[in-house]
Amino acid sequence: MTDVLLVNPKSIDVLPSYLPYGLLYIAAVLREKGIRVKIYDSNTMFWDFASFVKKEPPKIIGISILSGPCLSDAVEKAKEIREILPKVKIVFGGIHTTIFPKEVLQNDYVDFVVINEGEYPIWELSEYLLKGKGSLSKIKNLGYKKRKKIFLNAIRPFIELDSLPLPAWDLLPMEKYIHKKFYSNKVVTLHTSRGCPWNCAYCYNQAVNFRKWRGLSAQKIIEQVEFLQKNYHIEGFQFYDDEFDANPQRVVEFCQLILKKGLKIKWAHYSRTNVADKERYILEKKAGCEFIEFGVESGSPRILKMIQKQQTVDNIKNAFKICREVGLKSGAMFMIGLPTETKKEIKMTINLVNSLGANQTINTIYHPYPGSDLFDYCLKKEFFKLPVDLEDQGPYFDIGNAEINVSEVETNFLKKTHDMYNFNNVIEEIKMAWEYKNTGLIYSHIKSRLNLFNLRWFLSGMTSYLENRI
Repeated sequence: MTDVLLVNPKSIDVLPSYLPYGLLYIAAVLREKGIRVKIYDSNTMFWDFASFVKKEPPKIIGISILSGPCLSDAVEKAKEIREILPKVKIVFGGIHTTIFPKEVLQNDYVDFVVINEGEYPIWELSEYLLKGKGSLSKIKNLGYKKRKKIFLNAIRPFIELDSLPLPAWDLLPMEKYIHKKFYSNKVVTLHTSRGCPWNCAYCYNQAVNFRKWRGLSAQKIIEQVEFLQKNYHIEGFQFYDDEFDANPQRVVEFCQLILKKGLKIKWAHYSRTNVADKERYILEKKAGCEFIEFGVESGSPRILKMIQKQQTVDNIKNAFKICREVGLKSGAMFMIGLPTETKKEIKMTINLVNSLGANQTINTIYHPYPGSDLFDYCLKKEFFKLPVDLEDQGPYFDIGNAEINVSEVETNFLKKTHDMYNFNNVIEEIKMAWEYKNTGLIYSHIKSRLNLFNLRWFLSGMTSYLENRI
């Protein structure tokens, strides 16, 4: 029997996928409280969804949504549930719901919404629906409807992450989340913190986490690492936190514990160039860190200021210089097509990125993301219009949607640049795999890349790649 089914909608078309940590933590809390719970991840579980829910009908179904392509699948599944199991209560949560709670809740296929962190609101709602305990009006972070009127309750303080149980990894087919990286063939993602203390204008964090960062203690991170090593033979970890080293002392303690315990792991994380620290990076390298990815974003001082990045071109150059000196591989993540950006400024970014000596250069074409200052700016300037219906917003937020261009640069130039760096990354990843004598990854990587990208991408990327090196 299942009391609660948690659903992760379809967002990507390739395996391995990324672990849905929001649902994993909610499931762990529910199970700890005696609620029978299952997870259906549409990215890794390919059974017929209707047959799956009818076989063992849950009483509550929770669906987590981001502002992206997964919206379409979430709406489709919610409507399907409403048709085949009309008495089941449907709860929407996640980042998109947190930003647009009323807009999501107004749909007939949604009974409740959870705003911000969902672990305890879902548990309290389950107690109310399953056992008649408590009151809807007193469940913080909850939104509900009564006689077609929408109610949004008060917001509770953020969770102390160390108080949470281990994520419910056993509810998922873990073999479908194990990635091959140049530094290890058995890598999974780990989320060890929530929020971010910075205020980048393109990011949703200000609206969702209010610039409040909170993280697991170093001891709790080690506990998760050791559990995954023991139970799933994981050898590498990709820390997927927005800001893994927002608390540098936590990273130092984490490294010290790795060395003290003699753990044999390889790992990578995201960072900011304005917090790069040579002494800490030396310790990270000693403790098994192999790769750090930085949000370079732009080579234009004007654009860096506009997006409130709080870093300079000198910060950027220095961070990559430190990585080279320490022996850490580095990645440069950057955007093109930002509001008011010119072709001259994009070329400044390209010149900077090409000069950094980064081992990976990850490019994205900017799309306005809800909850961010730039999203509001673009709406005000009428650079685009947000569809009203939730089901229409999925394709709209797809980063592959070339119809959205809020810059002063032609779309073809943006796409050509993006394709070039995609192609470049294939070359660079193969180089790193060769350096680490990871021949299995080389074969796997080439095969998956050639299947993932179409001929247009391959030819466009290769042409641009060669043009920029002749």
